[in-house]
Formats: sequence, structure tokens, C-alpha cells
Amino acid sequence: MAYDASQRPGETALAYYKRLAKVADQRIVRLEKLVQKKGYENVLKYAYKGAQKDISHWKDTPKAKIPVNKQQLNRMTKSGKVTGRFNTAPPTNKKGEIDLNKLMAKISDIKSFLEKPTSTQGQIKTIYQKRVAKINKKYGTDFTWEDIGDFFESDAYKDLASTYGSDTILKMRNIVAENRNLVEELSKYDDEEDIIDALKQNASTHLHLDDNVVNKQIASLLADKNLSLLKLHS
Repeated sequence: MAYDASQRPGETALAYYKRLAKVADQRIVRLEKLVQKKGYENVLKYAYKGAQKDISHWKDTPKAKIPVNKQQLNRMTKSGKVTGRFNTAPPTNKKGEIDLNKLMAKISDIKSFLEKPTSTQGQIKTIYQKRVAKINKKYGTDFTWEDIGDFFESDAYKDLASTYGSDTILKMRNIVAENRNLVEELSKYDDEEDIIDALKQNASTHLHLDDNVVNKQIASLLADKNLSLLKLHS
């Protein structure tokens, strides 16, 4: 059941703020634990990222570093840096009094985070389960939601899909997905150069490129890096 983020009868604005901020911070902590689990390594890209941007705004630190994946969070933690939390002293005016307008604006930001499906593990999984079910039915694939959970939110997918179309990209992804070990290897990388290097290191993998359209698109992508399918297996 979704959390009721509405103001309760008789609840003061300050009490309301503290209640929502506490719940929101609990979710932030859970997401930071969740990102350590397999299949959730990029879960911070969604509602969490937006929450941290809002927190930075209220702390007046707009350029604060926001981790969006497991590696970035772990680097921050190792260096002694801490991520933001909503439950801090309420905003005040120049007189040091609680600024009700700003307080309500901050409450609005917190509510926005709490109402996002990607602020909880359960809803994240539900979202991608529904999405992958539609994809598998349409394309005849057998993806699990973990296989493509962050793929559709990645910059790489957005860039490729805008150029080649989602149908072709999904076919390309399905080809690679035929080899689970290669999928796990590629999931470690965000940069295209690193992905290509990983492909070259997995030369024993047999890519079944029966679809002529997919062949052309992959060849075009590799050509940009002065590579070819033959070079990947050399």
C-alpha cells in the first residue's frame, strides 16, 4: 500500500514536515542499501537522484556531487563524503523564524519523492516486470526485469534509440543477451569504449547476427570506432 503523504487532521505544518522527511530519509537509506544488490546497481538514477537535487537546493549546495550508481556511492563513502537527507532544520527567514512558505515548498518536494514509484524497491520491481512482460510479448524475447532494468534509463539506450529506433536496439540487446556471461560483463561498463573493449576480450562469444538490419546497425556503430565484427573476434 502506498504511503499516505497527505497532512493529517490537526497536524501542524512543522510536524507534517518532520513526519514526511523522516519517511523520505528512510527510503533514501534503503535505496542506498539496495544499490549494492545485483540488478539494482543503477537504481539511484531515478527518484533518488531527484531527491538529492532537491536536498542540495535546500542546503544551498547546487553543485553537490550526486551518486547515481553503486560505484559512485561507494567512492563517496570511501572518501568520507555523505549524501543528503531531507530531515534537517526547517527553512527560516532573515529573523530566524520558520518560513512557512518555504517550509510548504520543501514539503512539496518531499511529497514528490514519496509519490514516485522508483522511491521503493517493491514498486521499482513492479514497474520493470510490467515493462519486460510487454517487451517479451512484442519481440519474442525472454528478458527478466533485472536484465534490462537500468538499460531503458541509460543514456546509451536513449541515444541509440533516437538514432536507430527502439526495435533495432532491442534486437541488438537480445543478441547479446543470448550469452548471460557477456551480459554480466557488459553491465559493468557505462562508457562505449569500455563496452567495446569488453566485447573484444570476449572473443570466444558467438554473436548470431541473422538479422540484416541489426548487422548493418552494429557494423555502423563499430565503424565509428574503426572496428569491425571481424576485429571483435580477432
